[in-house]
Amino acid sequence: MGTILEKRSLDAGEMSVEPDRFFEMLLRNIPLPVCVINRSHQILFSNPAFFRLRKKDPNFSEGLSFSILDKQAQLSLITAFDRIFRGLSSSETIFIAGTKATEGFWVTLTPGGDVGTILITILTPGLMPEHRETMEQRLRTLFGLTQMEARCALLLARGMSAGAIAKQRGVSLPTVRTQLRSIRAKMCVSSSLAVAAQVSKLGMPFSRAEQHSRP
Repeated sequence: MGTILEKRSLDAGEMSVEPDRFFEMLLRNIPLPVCVINRSHQILFSNPAFFRLRKKDPNFSEGLSFSILDKQAQLSLITAFDRIFRGLSSSETIFIAGTKATEGFWVTLTPGGDVGTILITILTPGLMPEHRETMEQRLRTLFGLTQMEARCALLLARGMSAGAIAKQRGVSLPTVRTQLRSIRAKMCVSSSLAVAAQVSKLGMPFSRAEQHSRP
């Protein structure tokens, strides 16, 4: 596969130099947003779907680098980037929880065609008809969580502690701990870590998370 280290214009949304024909045909025929980054997290190439998503979704930071505004999510991404670049993992998938105004999405990382690059594939619920339901709604439907419990579970999936969740939501720590106990009971798990893992699995577009619904 030919090199893809040439920069492109983020404003124009087009490559400055064409990559290998096979690589170009592959990416341009994939409906999902994809991009390639280097060790500095700089975007080397992206397809039109990624360009459109990045322009409209406020989760993404502007600029030449691939980054997420949410600090916890960005730390998770940096850790995943490092694992791929160091050869400790051949694939990493991270669920980026959404906000009141946006849906969450999944970021899948795999080694790029060239040394020192990573191919990033993004999938949002809106890109798949069967996943148009928001994560909050799915948690409430599948596990019988209240609205506040569902939001608490989503924040937990971001890697936030009970204390951080309480601070962000403006409630007391005992209130959050009570909600977490209720969430664990309804989801039939014994730890907050398991709750976070379950939420992430539920969000995975090709998982069988629906099988975990309560009767």
